[in-house]
Amino acid sequence: MHLVGPILEVFGIAFGLYGLTLFVRQHWIVFKPSRDLAAFPSDLGLRYEDLLLTTASGVPLQGWYVEGSDSDKVILCFAGSIGNISHEVSTIAYLGSLGPAVAIVDYPGFGASGGHPSERGFYEAADAVWQHVITQRRRKPEDVILFGRSLGAAVAAYLASRYSCGTLVCHGGFASVPEVAASAYPFVPARYFCYIRFNTRKYLRRCSCPVLVLHSESDTVIPFRHALLLFEAASEPKQLLRLYGNHYGNDWQATPGLKQSLREFLAGRERTWA
Repeated sequence: MHLVGPILEVFGIAFGLYGLTLFVRQHWIVFKPSRDLAAFPSDLGLRYEDLLLTTASGVPLQGWYVEGSDSDKVILCFAGSIGNISHEVSTIAYLGSLGPAVAIVDYPGFGASGGHPSERGFYEAADAVWQHVITQRRRKPEDVILFGRSLGAAVAAYLASRYSCGTLVCHGGFASVPEVAASAYPFVPARYFCYIRFNTRKYLRRCSCPVLVLHSESDTVIPFRHALLLFEAASEPKQLLRLYGNHYGNDWQATPGLKQSLREFLAGRERTWA
């Protein structure tokens, strides 16, 4: 019995140190930027121009604007938290093949953008590209489609909760960083050590636009149950489509019915969804 106290004390210290480690390391766990651009839209025959924007905090952003054959619609594409926009060239080409223009920028600390990664920086980058297409490109809010992959789904949902956009697509998104942490570290209350939130589900509850949730049941990075949580949080009209492939790669583009659902978005027919 005399050993119980010391054992509990050691356990408490170890638990506290583990929690502190998670707290300190989460920035490097969540954000994994690369400065090297591995590809460009021109590699796939796409005509584009460089986007040079500035966040509200004065951080310079670099991105691309790919003109589409549809003069009205524009897709704002938000990448995940690994690499940079050059890893989404195939995604840009796929979305652009549907007709709209596509705009994408690197977050602070990623690619050729300045600054350092942070949750606030991601949101400010989203605000900057939104303001650009509305004020400089003179696009109507209802003609803007927000498309976010992985962590980018949280960024897109953030914008959709702030502005009256046309539609929102969450591709491989998660409910929130704390909920991902709770699954990844089941033996400690990891969610309580998370100061980085990216609460996609919270933003979805504030959205009034149509929502398309895309997720693979074979996703080994973000479990499919997160798609169900996001779908539940979204308001009607909404649709959940199960993708081919895993979390990374381009297999998802071969999913039957995907282009049809996206075209329904572009044509404004999503309000007929059951």
